[in-house]
Order: sequence, then structure tokens, then C-alpha cells
Amino acid sequence: MAPAAIAYNWTGIYVGGLGGYGSAKGIHCALGFVCDPVTDPKGWSGGVTLGYNWQLANWVLGVEGDGSLAHMSATAFSDPIFGCGGGANDGCVTKIKSYETVRARLGWAFDRFLPYVTAGAAFTQLEASIGGAFPASGSTTKTSFAAGGGLEYAFWQNFSAKAEYLYISPLGNFQYDTIGACGAGCYVHVGAINLVRFGVNWRFAGH
Repeated sequence: MAPAAIAYNWTGIYVGGLGGYGSAKGIHCALGFVCDPVTDPKGWSGGVTLGYNWQLANWVLGVEGDGSLAHMSATAFSDPIFGCGGGANDGCVTKIKSYETVRARLGWAFDRFLPYVTAGAAFTQLEASIGGAFPASGSTTKTSFAAGGGLEYAFWQNFSAKAEYLYISPLGNFQYDTIGACGAGCYVHVGAINLVRFGVNWRFAGH
């Protein structure tokens, strides 16, 4: 009689790499005036992951952190009175430079398949600028909520691959013009970030 197959065990520390594509929405405003140019920063990101899984029967509990550099940028132009228009190098620019998340994960293992949900905190590095005769720029880090879900598959020994959707809640307002380049000063309002990510992990444990 052949021995029974041993179910895959997800318990252990893992490290990995990930990359993906994301988009957001930002609108630039002059304090005391209209909100005009809308920017939709979008682009690629890539980074590293570190986490730990603990499997109890079919439940898989875990904690995961990741950090990614991002190239998500957009430029918009508006009426020159606002200050975001003029020469070819002028305009209002919104950039998402990088982001990190720290999240809990909860999954249900079907042997080598692991669908999961995840939620936690996100820390996003944001940069904004205004062109024109009196340029101004600034950068900040925004803390918000992150949630999503995905599917991970252990395809060979300790290697697994995953596909994941992650939602980072709206970043809010950032006043990047502190010198009054556009009257009373300019700020950008950045909404939610939507990310689709793919990654490969290596787990430091037996199968």
C-alpha cells in the first residue's frame, strides 16, 4: 500500500521579491482658489517582502512587511493664473516615490494553494511640485490603511508565487508650496492607490 501524500506545510519565515502596477488620483489646489489640474499618477513598482506564516490545520495566519520603490507620476496643466501652465517644463506634478506596508494575513490552505486576505498599515512617500515663474516642491510620508487579497501557490519545494490586489486608502492633503508660489500656497489631494502585484517567495523551512 502506497504511503499517503503529505499536505504542504506553510509554516515558516519567508523572504521574496515583488513587482506590480498601480494607479492613484491627485488634484492640485491653490488655497483660497479653485481646484483645477487633476493628475493621475500611475506606473510600476518593485521591492522586497519579509514575512512569517503559522499553519493550524487549514488556517494559515501570518504577518508580512514589504517595501517598494515606485515610478508612479503624472503632470497636469491648468490656467496660467493658477500657476500650473506656461512652458514645456512647467505644470503640476504628483509622484508616488515609494511605499511600505505592514499587514496581517489570513488564509485557508488547499495543500499548495493558499487564497488569503490581508490588512494593515501603509506608509507612502509622496512628492508634489508646481512649475511656472515661481516653482515650488515638497515631499512627505503619508500613513494610511491597506487591505486586499491574493492567491499564493507553492510551485516547487520552498518556492511559492503569488498574485495580489492591494488597496491603500486615500492619502489626503499635502501642502507642498510653503513659499506662496500660487498666492496663499498650493496643495495636492491624493486619493486611494490601487495596486496589482506579483511576487516570488522563498520559505526557510521544510515543505
